[in-house]
Amino acid sequence: MKYIILFFFFICSITLSYTQEICGTEHFITSEKGKNFYVQLNEYIQKEFPSVKSNKTTTVIPLVFHIVYNAPQQNIHDSVIYRQLDILNNDFQRKNADTNNTPSAFKSVSGALDVEFCLAKQTPNGQSTTGILRVQTATTSFASPVNYAVPDPIKRTNMGGSDSWNTEKYINIWICNLTGSTAYTAPKGNFLPGDDGIVCHYNHIGLTNGYPYNKGRSIVHEMGHYFGLKHIWGDDNGTCAGTDFINDTPNQANYSTNCPSFPLVDACSPNSPGVMFMNYMDYSEDACRNMFTQGQVNYMIAGMNFTIPNIHNPTTCSFPTEISEKHFSQIVSFYPNPFSDNLLVSFSAPLQNGTLRIKDLNGKTVHLLQYITADSEKINTSLLTEGIYFLEIFDENFYSIKKLIKIK
Repeated sequence: MKYIILFFFFICSITLSYTQEICGTEHFITSEKGKNFYVQLNEYIQKEFPSVKSNKTTTVIPLVFHIVYNAPQQNIHDSVIYRQLDILNNDFQRKNADTNNTPSAFKSVSGALDVEFCLAKQTPNGQSTTGILRVQTATTSFASPVNYAVPDPIKRTNMGGSDSWNTEKYINIWICNLTGSTAYTAPKGNFLPGDDGIVCHYNHIGLTNGYPYNKGRSIVHEMGHYFGLKHIWGDDNGTCAGTDFINDTPNQANYSTNCPSFPLVDACSPNSPGVMFMNYMDYSEDACRNMFTQGQVNYMIAGMNFTIPNIHNPTTCSFPTEISEKHFSQIVSFYPNPFSDNLLVSFSAPLQNGTLRIKDLNGKTVHLLQYITADSEKINTSLLTEGIYFLEIFDENFYSIKKLIKIK
């Protein structure tokens, strides 16, 4: 009998853990305040979108991560943040390695958003920062809000959290021990001043063991909300009458679970190709989600113009300065520097899900390699202009960056 009880306790524990993997933003979307916000946003987009769409400038967005921890395991390593930043840029720019998993029926409507996320390098007062704040708290856990007229504790230093930075100039992301959901978003202008931003459980950021949301796409999903997107099924509880206001996403009865096989049909889309369960705004497992549509991209461009028109700020956006030169030299070597048409990078030990990036002085990625397994990489740099660059290399346990100089 004892073993039977333990077995059922184990099964229930798994079930409880899994039921928490739901976006807490749904509370806001289905509230009267949320419904009014999305109606106003859609009216604005229908009226103003033609002028917004003509803007071809890459939007550079500084992020600040607030790591609010009570226990040591919640105080995640900087490398986890760097990995999450990489995932955000790849997924929004459609440079993710799993684009080939998008079914051919939906590839024609897939889209890429011309945005560059990076860590803030300046505080609101102009001081230097890494863009990663660490706050130890006596609060053991934080919950997704259901009342938007009261302060959100995670975003208040005097309530055990961490005060937000200027939400006109930065996107704030809080990492904590979150109960009830994987993550949630407070879209700009809908909550109390300073409460705008994204909150995520510490076990669901970057590449983690927090299956099934373990590939960093919880924050990709929430960033979609921050830019104005609703859930792909329209949050209508299966009536087929709801809408996400996007013309190129199929009508969908409810959220998807697990990792479905294609095609997946339902009452709202009963014929192939069915519903778009691989969309970032669904609830499928991280391994199954791999796309935004062009309609969603257009909507996000207009949504940013509606809610955060002044967020583009490359002067306050960068990535960390050089660190741990001795550690770097033990793991990575590169030649020559200054370099011209080619750069050879060698590794003394295998990287774990390694990533290599070359960035310019503005923090923009000009060369990217992912999932590195070879012991060396020869990089063609002939197309780079003369100047200063930064070689950024990281994996699950290591991060470092070195300055490079390109010559003729």
